[in-house]
Amino acid sequence: MISGTGGLVASTIDGGMNPLTGLTLGLLGVALPLMAADLVTIPLLRGEPLMNHRRFTILTFVASIGYSFFLLSSTLIGVPPLMDDRLMGGFLIASGITTFLRLLSLRVFVKEKFWRVYTAGLLQPSMCLAGAFIFLNRGYGSIWFVGATLLVNVVGVEALLWVMGLWREVEGIKLLPLFRALILSWAEGMSRPLEEEISTLGQEKDLSVDTLIFRGEGGEPLGAFIVPYIHPGPFGNVGSSALPEVLARSTGNYLGCEAMVAHGVSTHRLDLTRSDDNTLIAERVLGGIPRSPVVKESSLLVWVERGGVGATCQVFGDVALITLTLAPLSYDDLPERILNEIQEAASRMGLRATVVDCHNSIDLVKGLDDYDETRIIDAAREALETADASPRRRFEAAVARRVPWEWGLDEGMGPMGFSVLAMRVEGGGVYARVVVDGNNMVPGLRERLIGALEDLGFEGAEVMTSDIHTVNGIGATRAGYSPVGERMEWGRIVEYVVDAAEEAASNLQPAGVLAYRTVVPGLTVLGEGGLDTLRRVLESGFSLFMRAGLFIGVACFLASVAIAYLFGAPSPM
Repeated sequence: MISGTGGLVASTIDGGMNPLTGLTLGLLGVALPLMAADLVTIPLLRGEPLMNHRRFTILTFVASIGYSFFLLSSTLIGVPPLMDDRLMGGFLIASGITTFLRLLSLRVFVKEKFWRVYTAGLLQPSMCLAGAFIFLNRGYGSIWFVGATLLVNVVGVEALLWVMGLWREVEGIKLLPLFRALILSWAEGMSRPLEEEISTLGQEKDLSVDTLIFRGEGGEPLGAFIVPYIHPGPFGNVGSSALPEVLARSTGNYLGCEAMVAHGVSTHRLDLTRSDDNTLIAERVLGGIPRSPVVKESSLLVWVERGGVGATCQVFGDVALITLTLAPLSYDDLPERILNEIQEAASRMGLRATVVDCHNSIDLVKGLDDYDETRIIDAAREALETADASPRRRFEAAVARRVPWEWGLDEGMGPMGFSVLAMRVEGGGVYARVVVDGNNMVPGLRERLIGALEDLGFEGAEVMTSDIHTVNGIGATRAGYSPVGERMEWGRIVEYVVDAAEEAASNLQPAGVLAYRTVVPGLTVLGEGGLDTLRRVLESGFSLFMRAGLFIGVACFLASVAIAYLFGAPSPM
Protein backbone atom coordinates (compact mmCIF):
# COMPACT_ATOMS: atom_id res chain seq x y z
CA MET A 1 0.00 0.00 0.00
CA ILE A 2 2.82 2.41 0.85
CA SER A 3 4.65 1.60 -2.37
CA GLY A 4 1.43 1.84 -4.41
CA THR A 5 0.63 5.22 -2.96
CA GLY A 6 4.18 6.40 -3.61
CA GLY A 7 3.98 5.35 -7.25
CA LEU A 8 0.55 6.97 -7.62
CA VAL A 9 1.69 10.32 -6.23
CA ALA A 10 5.01 10.26 -8.12
CA SER A 11 3.25 9.59 -11.44
CA THR A 12 0.83 12.41 -10.70
CA ILE A 13 3.76 14.76 -10.06
CA ASP A 14 5.46 13.65 -13.26
CA GLY A 15 2.25 14.24 -15.18
CA GLY A 16 2.96 11.72 -17.91
CA MET A 17 1.00 8.80 -16.50
CA ASN A 18 -2.58 8.26 -15.40
CA PRO A 19 -3.22 7.54 -11.69
CA LEU A 20 -4.17 3.87 -12.19
CA THR A 21 -0.95 3.20 -14.06
CA GLY A 22 0.97 5.01 -11.33
CA LEU A 23 -0.66 2.87 -8.64
CA THR A 24 0.18 -0.26 -10.61
CA LEU A 25 3.76 0.94 -11.03
CA GLY A 26 4.12 1.37 -7.28
CA LEU A 27 2.75 -2.11 -6.57
CA LEU A 28 4.50 -4.02 -9.38
CA GLY A 29 7.61 -1.88 -9.75
CA VAL A 30 8.43 -1.42 -6.06
CA ALA A 31 6.40 -3.58 -3.70
CA LEU A 32 6.50 -6.80 -5.70
CA PRO A 33 10.30 -6.71 -6.33
CA LEU A 34 10.89 -5.98 -2.63
CA MET A 35 8.81 -8.97 -1.52
CA ALA A 36 10.08 -11.26 -4.29
CA ALA A 37 13.69 -10.49 -3.44
CA ASP A 38 12.98 -11.31 0.21
CA LEU A 39 12.00 -14.84 -0.77
CA VAL A 40 15.49 -15.28 -2.20
CA THR A 41 17.59 -13.36 0.29
CA ILE A 42 16.06 -14.41 3.64
CA PRO A 43 17.26 -18.03 3.25
CA LEU A 44 20.75 -16.72 2.48
CA LEU A 45 20.94 -15.13 5.92
CA ARG A 46 19.51 -18.10 7.80
CA GLY A 47 21.37 -18.61 11.07
CA GLU A 48 22.43 -14.97 11.40
CA PRO A 49 21.78 -14.00 15.05
CA LEU A 50 21.29 -10.29 14.34
CA MET A 51 19.88 -10.06 10.82
CA ASN A 52 17.27 -12.77 11.32
CA HIS A 53 14.00 -13.22 9.43
CA ARG A 54 12.10 -10.74 11.58
CA ARG A 55 14.70 -7.97 11.39
CA PHE A 56 15.25 -8.49 7.67
CA THR A 57 11.51 -8.14 7.10
CA ILE A 58 11.55 -4.93 9.14
CA LEU A 59 14.46 -3.71 7.02
CA THR A 60 12.42 -4.40 3.88
CA PHE A 61 9.40 -2.58 5.31
CA VAL A 62 11.52 0.46 6.19
CA ALA A 63 13.12 0.27 2.73
CA SER A 64 9.69 0.42 1.09
CA ILE A 65 8.82 3.53 3.10
CA GLY A 66 12.18 5.10 2.30
CA TYR A 67 11.93 4.14 -1.35
CA SER A 68 8.51 5.74 -1.70
CA PHE A 69 9.63 8.87 0.14
CA PHE A 70 12.78 9.32 -1.94
CA LEU A 71 10.89 8.50 -5.13
CA LEU A 72 8.45 11.32 -4.41
CA SER A 73 11.15 13.74 -3.32
CA SER A 74 13.39 12.93 -6.27
CA THR A 75 10.53 13.33 -8.74
CA LEU A 76 9.80 16.72 -7.22
CA ILE A 77 13.40 17.96 -7.52
CA GLY A 78 13.68 16.84 -11.13
CA VAL A 79 13.27 20.30 -12.66
CA PRO A 80 11.74 19.87 -16.14
CA PRO A 81 14.26 22.07 -18.02
CA LEU A 82 17.09 19.87 -16.70
CA MET A 83 15.42 16.46 -16.63
CA ASP A 84 12.87 15.17 -19.10
CA ASP A 85 12.43 11.72 -17.49
CA ARG A 86 11.75 12.81 -13.91
CA LEU A 87 10.04 9.58 -12.84
CA MET A 88 12.87 7.29 -13.91
CA GLY A 89 15.34 9.75 -12.44
CA GLY A 90 13.39 9.49 -9.20
CA PHE A 91 13.75 5.69 -9.30
CA LEU A 92 17.52 6.01 -9.74
CA ILE A 93 17.92 8.45 -6.84
CA ALA A 94 15.62 6.45 -4.55
CA SER A 95 17.46 3.23 -5.40
CA GLY A 96 20.82 4.84 -4.74
CA ILE A 97 19.88 6.12 -1.27
CA THR A 98 18.15 2.93 -0.12
CA THR A 99 21.01 0.82 -1.50
CA PHE A 100 23.50 2.74 0.63
CA LEU A 101 21.44 2.45 3.82
CA ARG A 102 20.42 -1.16 3.22
CA LEU A 103 23.89 -2.36 2.33
CA LEU A 104 25.43 -0.49 5.26
CA SER A 105 22.99 -2.14 7.68
CA LEU A 106 23.82 -5.59 6.34
CA ARG A 107 27.59 -5.00 6.29
CA VAL A 108 27.53 -3.82 9.90
CA PHE A 109 25.20 -6.46 11.34
CA VAL A 110 26.22 -9.52 9.32
CA LYS A 111 29.66 -10.93 10.02
CA GLU A 112 31.56 -12.38 7.05
CA LYS A 113 29.47 -14.13 4.30
CA PHE A 114 30.54 -11.35 1.93
CA TRP A 115 28.76 -12.58 -1.20
CA ARG A 116 25.57 -13.28 0.70
CA VAL A 117 25.57 -9.78 2.15
CA TYR A 118 25.89 -8.23 -1.29
CA THR A 119 23.25 -10.50 -2.75
CA ALA A 120 20.83 -9.51 0.01
CA GLY A 121 21.83 -5.86 -0.24
CA LEU A 122 21.73 -5.42 -4.01
CA LEU A 123 19.04 -7.82 -5.20
CA GLN A 124 16.09 -5.74 -4.08
CA PRO A 125 17.16 -2.34 -5.49
CA SER A 126 18.30 -4.10 -8.68
CA MET A 127 14.89 -5.75 -9.09
CA CYS A 128 13.10 -2.46 -8.37
CA LEU A 129 15.14 -0.69 -11.04
CA ALA A 130 14.67 -3.56 -13.48
CA GLY A 131 10.92 -3.46 -12.86
CA ALA A 132 10.87 0.29 -13.42
CA PHE A 133 12.85 -0.01 -16.69
CA ILE A 134 10.54 -2.73 -17.98
CA PHE A 135 7.33 -1.06 -16.81
CA LEU A 136 8.35 2.36 -18.13
CA ASN A 137 9.66 0.78 -21.34
CA ARG A 138 13.16 2.22 -21.13
CA GLY A 139 15.92 1.01 -23.45
CA TYR A 140 18.54 -1.58 -22.50
CA GLY A 141 21.27 0.95 -23.14
CA SER A 142 20.19 2.74 -20.01
CA ILE A 143 21.31 -0.22 -17.90
CA TRP A 144 24.65 1.56 -17.48
CA PHE A 145 22.93 4.19 -15.36
CA VAL A 146 21.56 1.44 -13.10
CA GLY A 147 25.01 -0.10 -12.74
CA ALA A 148 26.58 3.29 -12.03
CA THR A 149 23.97 4.10 -9.35
CA LEU A 150 24.52 0.80 -7.53
CA LEU A 151 28.30 0.92 -7.93
CA VAL A 152 28.60 4.41 -6.46
CA ASN A 153 26.79 3.33 -3.31
CA VAL A 154 28.69 0.06 -3.00
CA VAL A 155 31.94 2.02 -3.15
CA GLY A 156 30.55 4.48 -0.59
CA VAL A 157 29.69 1.74 1.91
CA GLU A 158 33.05 0.05 1.48
CA ALA A 159 34.84 3.39 1.83
CA LEU A 160 33.05 4.05 5.12
CA LEU A 161 33.97 0.59 6.43
CA TRP A 162 37.56 1.12 5.27
CA VAL A 163 37.73 4.38 7.23
CA MET A 164 36.39 2.60 10.32
CA GLY A 165 38.86 -0.23 9.74
CA LEU A 166 41.73 2.26 9.93
CA TRP A 167 40.47 3.54 13.27
CA ARG A 168 42.07 2.08 16.38
CA GLU A 169 42.18 2.92 20.05
CA VAL A 170 45.51 2.55 21.78
CA GLU A 171 44.08 -0.58 23.35
CA GLY A 172 43.73 -2.11 19.87
CA ILE A 173 39.93 -2.50 19.88
CA LYS A 174 38.09 -2.43 16.55
CA LEU A 175 34.82 -0.53 16.61
CA LEU A 176 32.64 -2.61 14.28
CA PRO A 177 33.26 -5.99 15.94
CA LEU A 178 32.72 -4.34 19.32
CA PHE A 179 29.48 -2.70 18.17
CA ARG A 180 28.26 -5.97 16.63
CA ALA A 181 29.05 -7.82 19.87
CA LEU A 182 27.32 -5.15 21.94
CA ILE A 183 24.13 -5.44 19.87
CA LEU A 184 24.26 -9.25 20.10
CA SER A 185 24.46 -9.01 23.86
CA TRP A 186 21.67 -6.45 24.14
CA ALA A 187 19.27 -7.83 21.52
CA GLU A 188 19.91 -11.58 21.66
CA GLY A 189 21.41 -12.18 25.10
CA MET A 190 24.59 -13.59 23.51
CA SER A 191 27.39 -12.63 25.86
CA ARG A 192 30.34 -14.51 24.39
CA PRO A 193 31.16 -12.18 21.42
CA LEU A 194 31.24 -9.11 23.68
CA GLU A 195 33.24 -10.98 26.32
CA GLU A 196 35.83 -11.88 23.69
CA GLU A 197 36.15 -8.20 22.82
CA ILE A 198 36.41 -6.84 26.37
CA SER A 199 38.81 -9.60 27.39
CA THR A 200 41.44 -7.77 25.34
CA LEU A 201 41.19 -5.01 27.95
CA GLY A 202 41.47 -7.40 30.86
CA GLN A 203 44.14 -8.34 33.30
CA GLU A 204 44.53 -11.46 35.39
CA LYS A 205 43.87 -11.26 39.10
CA ASP A 206 43.36 -13.60 42.05
CA LEU A 207 39.97 -12.89 43.61
CA SER A 208 38.32 -14.16 46.77
CA VAL A 209 34.91 -15.06 48.14
CA ASP A 210 33.97 -15.25 51.84
CA THR A 211 31.31 -17.78 52.82
CA LEU A 212 29.47 -18.32 56.10
CA ILE A 213 27.46 -21.55 56.33
CA PHE A 214 25.08 -21.81 59.27
CA ARG A 215 24.37 -25.33 60.53
CA GLY A 216 21.95 -26.70 63.09
CA GLU A 217 22.92 -28.84 66.06
CA GLY A 218 22.59 -31.96 63.92
CA GLY A 219 24.88 -30.52 61.24
CA GLU A 220 22.05 -29.73 58.82
CA PRO A 221 22.51 -26.52 56.80
CA LEU A 222 20.26 -23.66 57.92
CA GLY A 223 21.44 -21.10 55.42
CA ALA A 224 24.48 -19.48 53.81
CA PHE A 225 25.70 -15.89 53.66
CA ILE A 226 28.16 -15.28 50.80
CA VAL A 227 30.31 -12.20 50.18
CA PRO A 228 32.27 -12.18 46.89
CA TYR A 229 34.96 -9.54 46.41
CA ILE A 230 34.17 -9.63 42.71
CA HIS A 231 32.06 -6.89 41.23
CA PRO A 232 28.90 -8.10 39.44
CA GLY A 233 29.19 -6.40 36.08
CA PRO A 234 29.41 -4.80 33.64
CA PHE A 235 25.76 -5.32 32.56
CA GLY A 236 23.18 -7.76 31.21
CA ASN A 237 24.48 -11.31 31.13
CA VAL A 238 28.05 -10.24 30.35
CA GLY A 239 30.96 -11.07 32.65
CA SER A 240 30.12 -11.40 36.35
CA SER A 241 26.78 -9.60 36.11
CA ALA A 242 24.87 -12.74 37.17
CA LEU A 243 27.40 -13.85 39.81
CA PRO A 244 25.08 -13.24 42.82
CA GLU A 245 22.39 -15.44 41.28
CA VAL A 246 24.86 -18.16 40.24
CA LEU A 247 26.40 -18.30 43.72
CA ALA A 248 23.04 -18.24 45.50
CA ARG A 249 21.48 -20.97 43.35
CA SER A 250 24.54 -23.21 43.27
CA THR A 251 25.14 -23.01 47.01
CA GLY A 252 21.48 -23.36 47.89
CA ASN A 253 21.04 -26.41 45.66
CA TYR A 254 24.23 -28.02 46.91
CA LEU A 255 23.54 -27.50 50.62
CA GLY A 256 19.75 -27.83 50.47
CA CYS A 257 19.07 -24.47 52.12
CA GLU A 258 18.61 -20.80 51.25
CA ALA A 259 21.78 -18.92 50.29
CA MET A 260 22.02 -15.14 50.15
CA VAL A 261 24.74 -13.13 48.40
CA ALA A 262 25.71 -9.64 49.55
CA HIS A 263 27.91 -7.10 47.78
CA GLY A 264 31.52 -7.41 48.92
CA VAL A 265 33.53 -4.20 48.73
CA SER A 266 34.52 -3.97 45.05
CA THR A 267 34.24 -1.70 42.02
CA HIS A 268 33.86 -2.15 38.26
CA ARG A 269 37.59 -2.70 37.91
CA LEU A 270 36.85 -6.18 39.32
CA ASP A 271 34.18 -7.03 36.75
CA LEU A 272 34.87 -10.41 35.21
CA THR A 273 35.17 -10.44 31.43
CA ARG A 274 33.83 -14.00 30.99
CA SER A 275 30.49 -15.25 32.28
CA ASP A 276 31.77 -18.85 32.28
CA ASP A 277 33.94 -17.90 35.26
CA ASN A 278 30.81 -17.44 37.39
CA THR A 279 30.26 -21.19 37.37
CA LEU A 280 33.95 -21.81 37.98
CA ILE A 281 33.86 -19.57 41.06
CA ALA A 282 30.75 -21.31 42.41
CA GLU A 283 32.42 -24.70 41.93
CA ARG A 284 35.54 -23.54 43.78
CA VAL A 285 33.46 -22.13 46.64
CA LEU A 286 31.54 -25.37 47.08
CA GLY A 287 34.55 -27.58 46.45
CA GLY A 288 36.54 -25.73 49.10
CA ILE A 289 34.18 -26.24 52.05
CA PRO A 290 36.49 -27.19 54.92
CA ARG A 291 35.89 -30.11 57.25
CA SER A 292 36.66 -28.03 60.32
CA PRO A 293 34.08 -27.87 63.13
CA VAL A 294 31.57 -25.05 63.26
CA VAL A 295 31.90 -22.12 65.63
CA LYS A 296 28.99 -22.24 68.07
CA GLU A 297 29.53 -18.93 69.86
CA SER A 298 29.35 -15.37 68.69
CA SER A 299 29.74 -11.84 69.96
CA LEU A 300 26.72 -9.60 70.18
CA LEU A 301 26.04 -7.55 67.06
CA VAL A 302 27.64 -4.11 67.46
CA TRP A 303 26.19 -1.00 65.76
CA VAL A 304 28.31 2.11 65.22
CA GLU A 305 27.23 5.46 63.75
CA ARG A 306 30.04 7.92 63.05
CA GLY A 307 29.91 11.00 60.85
CA GLY A 308 27.22 9.65 58.55
CA VAL A 309 28.77 6.19 58.35
CA GLY A 310 26.88 3.16 59.64
CA ALA A 311 28.89 0.05 60.52
CA THR A 312 27.96 -3.25 62.15
CA CYS A 313 30.22 -6.05 63.31
CA GLN A 314 29.70 -9.52 64.71
CA VAL A 315 32.58 -11.88 65.48
CA PHE A 316 32.38 -15.67 65.04
CA GLY A 317 35.57 -17.32 66.29
CA ASP A 318 38.29 -15.53 64.36
CA VAL A 319 35.97 -14.17 61.66
CA ALA A 320 34.41 -10.71 61.86
CA LEU A 321 31.36 -10.01 59.69
CA ILE A 322 31.21 -6.25 58.99
CA THR A 323 28.67 -4.20 57.05
CA LEU A 324 29.16 -0.62 55.86
CA THR A 325 26.69 2.00 54.64
CA LEU A 326 26.52 5.73 54.02
CA ALA A 327 22.71 5.76 53.77
CA PRO A 328 20.69 7.91 53.55
CA LEU A 329 23.43 9.72 51.59
CA SER A 330 23.67 8.72 47.94
CA TYR A 331 26.70 6.59 47.15
CA ASP A 332 27.76 3.77 44.89
CA ASP A 333 30.61 1.22 45.12
CA LEU A 334 33.06 1.70 47.97
CA PRO A 335 36.70 1.45 46.75
CA GLU A 336 38.82 -1.62 47.48
CA ARG A 337 41.36 0.36 49.50
CA ILE A 338 38.73 0.61 52.24
CA LEU A 339 38.50 -3.18 52.25
CA ASN A 340 42.28 -3.50 52.45
CA GLU A 341 42.55 -1.09 55.40
CA ILE A 342 39.79 -2.85 57.35
CA GLN A 343 41.16 -6.32 56.68
CA GLU A 344 44.64 -5.22 57.73
CA ALA A 345 43.22 -3.75 60.96
CA ALA A 346 41.40 -7.02 61.65
CA SER A 347 44.52 -9.04 60.88
CA ARG A 348 46.48 -7.12 63.51
CA MET A 349 43.81 -8.21 66.00
CA GLY A 350 44.12 -11.85 64.95
CA LEU A 351 40.84 -11.76 63.00
CA ARG A 352 39.77 -12.21 59.39
CA ALA A 353 37.32 -9.58 58.23
CA THR A 354 34.40 -10.26 55.88
CA VAL A 355 33.35 -6.79 54.70
CA VAL A 356 30.00 -6.02 53.06
CA ASP A 357 29.27 -2.80 51.19
CA CYS A 358 25.52 -2.54 51.82
CA HIS A 359 25.11 -0.65 48.52
CA ASN A 360 21.71 0.54 49.68
CA SER A 361 21.18 4.21 48.81
CA ILE A 362 21.59 5.98 45.49
CA ASP A 363 20.05 9.03 43.88
CA LEU A 364 20.61 8.79 40.13
CA VAL A 365 20.22 12.55 39.77
CA LYS A 366 22.31 13.74 42.69
CA GLY A 367 25.28 11.66 43.79
CA LEU A 368 27.76 12.02 46.61
CA ASP A 369 30.59 14.16 45.28
CA ASP A 370 33.06 13.44 48.01
CA TYR A 371 33.30 11.47 51.21
CA ASP A 372 35.99 10.86 53.75
CA GLU A 373 37.22 7.28 53.48
CA THR A 374 38.91 7.68 56.84
CA ARG A 375 35.51 8.05 58.52
CA ILE A 376 34.38 4.75 57.01
CA ILE A 377 37.53 2.95 58.12
CA ASP A 378 37.37 4.46 61.62
CA ALA A 379 33.72 3.44 62.05
CA ALA A 380 34.57 -0.12 60.95
CA ARG A 381 37.53 -0.27 63.35
CA GLU A 382 35.41 0.92 66.24
CA ALA A 383 32.75 -1.69 65.52
CA LEU A 384 35.43 -4.34 65.10
CA GLU A 385 37.15 -3.53 68.40
CA THR A 386 33.89 -3.33 70.35
CA ALA A 387 32.58 -6.61 68.97
CA ASP A 388 35.89 -8.39 69.57
CA ALA A 389 35.90 -7.21 73.19
CA SER A 390 32.35 -8.44 73.89
CA PRO A 391 31.72 -11.92 75.40
CA ARG A 392 31.01 -14.89 73.13
CA ARG A 393 27.67 -16.64 73.56
CA ARG A 394 25.56 -19.28 71.86
CA PHE A 395 23.34 -18.07 69.06
CA GLU A 396 20.40 -19.07 66.91
CA ALA A 397 19.94 -18.51 63.16
CA ALA A 398 17.54 -19.05 60.28
CA VAL A 399 17.21 -17.86 56.68
CA ALA A 400 14.05 -17.27 54.62
CA ARG A 401 13.39 -15.95 51.12
CA ARG A 402 10.53 -14.38 49.19
CA VAL A 403 10.59 -13.93 45.40
CA PRO A 404 8.01 -11.40 44.12
CA TRP A 405 5.92 -12.31 41.10
CA GLU A 406 5.03 -8.78 40.02
CA TRP A 407 8.55 -7.43 39.33
CA GLY A 408 11.44 -8.55 37.16
CA LEU A 409 14.69 -7.28 35.70
CA ASP A 410 13.00 -4.32 34.02
CA GLU A 411 11.90 -3.03 37.43
CA GLY A 412 15.34 -3.69 38.96
CA MET A 413 14.38 -6.92 40.73
CA GLY A 414 16.80 -9.82 40.46
CA PRO A 415 15.62 -13.45 40.41
CA MET A 416 16.62 -14.19 44.02
CA GLY A 417 14.15 -11.70 45.50
CA PHE A 418 14.30 -10.79 49.20
CA SER A 419 16.36 -12.88 51.65
CA VAL A 420 16.50 -12.49 55.42
CA LEU A 421 19.06 -13.89 57.86
CA ALA A 422 17.56 -13.72 61.35
CA MET A 423 19.85 -14.21 64.36
CA ARG A 424 19.63 -14.04 68.14
CA VAL A 425 22.58 -14.20 70.52
CA GLU A 426 21.93 -15.29 74.11
CA GLY A 427 21.06 -12.27 76.17
CA GLY A 428 20.01 -10.18 73.18
CA GLY A 429 17.08 -9.69 70.86
CA VAL A 430 16.47 -10.86 67.31
CA TYR A 431 18.05 -8.86 64.49
CA ALA A 432 17.88 -9.24 60.74
CA ARG A 433 20.20 -8.93 57.78
CA VAL A 434 18.17 -8.37 54.63
CA VAL A 435 19.62 -8.87 51.14
CA VAL A 436 17.63 -7.56 48.18
CA ASP A 437 18.66 -8.99 44.80
CA GLY A 438 19.05 -5.71 42.94
CA ASN A 439 21.47 -2.93 42.08
CA ASN A 440 21.34 -0.38 44.90
CA MET A 441 18.19 1.21 46.36
CA VAL A 442 16.48 4.57 46.23
CA PRO A 443 17.19 6.75 49.29
CA GLY A 444 14.77 6.27 52.16
CA LEU A 445 13.69 2.71 51.34
CA ARG A 446 16.28 1.19 53.65
CA GLU A 447 15.03 3.28 56.56
CA ARG A 448 11.43 2.35 55.73
CA LEU A 449 12.26 -1.36 55.84
CA ILE A 450 14.29 -1.11 59.04
CA GLY A 451 11.42 0.76 60.70
CA ALA A 452 8.94 -1.93 59.63
CA LEU A 453 11.14 -4.69 61.07
CA GLU A 454 11.66 -2.83 64.33
CA ASP A 455 7.89 -2.34 64.58
CA LEU A 456 7.62 -6.11 64.16
CA GLY A 457 9.79 -6.63 67.25
CA PHE A 458 13.28 -6.97 65.78
CA GLU A 459 15.97 -5.36 67.89
CA GLY A 460 17.64 -4.03 64.75
CA ALA A 461 18.17 -4.68 61.07
CA GLU A 462 20.37 -3.81 58.12
CA VAL A 463 19.28 -3.88 54.49
CA MET A 464 21.72 -4.45 51.64
CA THR A 465 21.64 -5.31 47.95
CA SER A 466 23.48 -7.96 45.95
CA ASP A 467 24.40 -5.40 43.25
CA ILE A 468 23.38 -7.91 40.58
CA HIS A 469 23.91 -6.35 37.14
CA THR A 470 21.58 -8.49 35.05
CA VAL A 471 19.16 -5.62 35.75
CA ASN A 472 21.52 -3.24 33.89
CA GLY A 473 21.51 -2.36 30.22
CA ILE A 474 18.10 -3.85 29.38
CA GLY A 475 15.90 -0.78 29.09
CA ALA A 476 15.75 2.96 28.52
CA THR A 477 16.42 4.40 31.98
CA ARG A 478 18.43 7.35 33.26
CA ALA A 479 21.39 5.26 34.35
CA GLY A 480 20.73 2.09 32.37
CA TYR A 481 18.99 0.38 35.30
CA SER A 482 16.37 0.95 37.99
CA PRO A 483 17.47 0.91 41.64
CA VAL A 484 15.29 -1.14 43.96
CA GLY A 485 12.21 0.89 44.83
CA GLU A 486 12.25 3.24 41.85
CA ARG A 487 9.66 1.25 39.88
CA MET A 488 8.28 -0.90 42.70
CA GLU A 489 5.55 -0.14 45.20
CA TRP A 490 7.24 0.38 48.56
CA GLY A 491 4.32 -1.04 50.47
CA ARG A 492 4.63 -4.35 48.62
CA ILE A 493 8.39 -4.43 49.22
CA VAL A 494 7.74 -4.00 52.94
CA GLU A 495 5.21 -6.85 52.86
CA TYR A 496 7.66 -9.24 51.19
CA VAL A 497 10.52 -8.39 53.57
CA VAL A 498 8.33 -8.56 56.68
CA ASP A 499 6.89 -11.89 55.53
CA ALA A 500 10.36 -13.40 55.02
CA ALA A 501 11.60 -11.94 58.32
CA GLU A 502 8.65 -13.39 60.23
CA GLU A 503 9.33 -16.83 58.76
CA ALA A 504 13.03 -16.65 59.59
CA ALA A 505 12.34 -15.46 63.16
CA SER A 506 9.82 -18.25 63.73
CA ASN A 507 12.33 -20.88 62.56
CA LEU A 508 15.27 -19.78 64.74
CA GLN A 509 17.23 -22.70 66.17
CA PRO A 510 20.60 -23.21 67.86
CA ALA A 511 23.30 -22.91 65.24
CA GLY A 512 26.98 -22.87 64.51
CA VAL A 513 28.80 -21.24 61.64
CA LEU A 514 31.50 -22.49 59.29
CA ALA A 515 33.32 -19.48 57.85
CA TYR A 516 35.98 -19.78 55.17
CA ARG A 517 37.59 -17.88 52.31
CA THR A 518 38.01 -19.19 48.77
CA VAL A 519 40.69 -17.68 46.54
CA VAL A 520 40.23 -18.23 42.80
CA PRO A 521 43.45 -17.50 40.87
CA GLY A 522 43.91 -16.22 37.34
CA LEU A 523 40.52 -14.61 36.74
CA THR A 524 40.39 -11.99 33.96
CA VAL A 525 38.84 -8.68 35.06
CA LEU A 526 38.27 -5.37 33.29
CA GLY A 527 40.93 -3.76 35.44
CA GLU A 528 41.65 -0.15 36.23
CA GLY A 529 39.82 2.09 33.80
CA GLY A 530 38.54 -0.85 31.73
CA LEU A 531 34.92 0.27 31.75
CA ASP A 532 35.96 3.86 30.99
CA THR A 533 38.09 2.62 28.12
CA LEU A 534 35.16 0.64 26.74
CA ARG A 535 32.93 3.71 26.98
CA ARG A 536 35.60 5.90 25.37
CA VAL A 537 36.07 3.43 22.51
CA LEU A 538 32.35 3.43 21.79
CA GLU A 539 31.90 7.19 22.09
CA SER A 540 34.92 8.21 20.01
CA GLY A 541 34.38 5.44 17.48
CA PHE A 542 30.72 6.27 16.93
CA SER A 543 31.57 9.93 16.66
CA LEU A 544 33.94 9.09 13.80
CA PHE A 545 31.35 6.74 12.29
CA MET A 546 28.71 9.50 12.26
CA ARG A 547 31.05 12.10 10.77
CA ALA A 548 32.43 9.79 8.10
CA GLY A 549 29.00 8.31 7.40
CA LEU A 550 27.44 11.72 6.94
CA PHE A 551 30.20 12.89 4.59
CA ILE A 552 30.27 9.70 2.48
CA GLY A 553 26.48 9.33 2.53
CA VAL A 554 25.98 12.86 1.24
CA ALA A 555 28.63 12.28 -1.43
CA CYS A 556 26.84 9.11 -2.59
CA PHE A 557 23.51 10.94 -2.62
CA LEU A 558 24.92 13.73 -4.76
CA ALA A 559 26.50 11.18 -7.10
CA SER A 560 23.13 9.38 -7.44
CA VAL A 561 21.44 12.69 -8.23
CA ALA A 562 24.09 13.48 -10.85
CA ILE A 563 23.59 10.07 -12.49
CA ALA A 564 19.81 10.57 -12.48
CA TYR A 565 20.16 13.99 -14.16
CA LEU A 566 22.56 12.56 -16.74
CA PHE A 567 20.04 9.82 -17.48
CA GLY A 568 17.09 12.19 -17.69
CA ALA A 569 18.84 15.10 -19.35
CA PRO A 570 16.84 16.47 -22.33
CA SER A 571 18.10 15.46 -25.75
CA PRO A 572 19.95 18.19 -27.66
CA MET A 573 17.89 19.89 -30.34
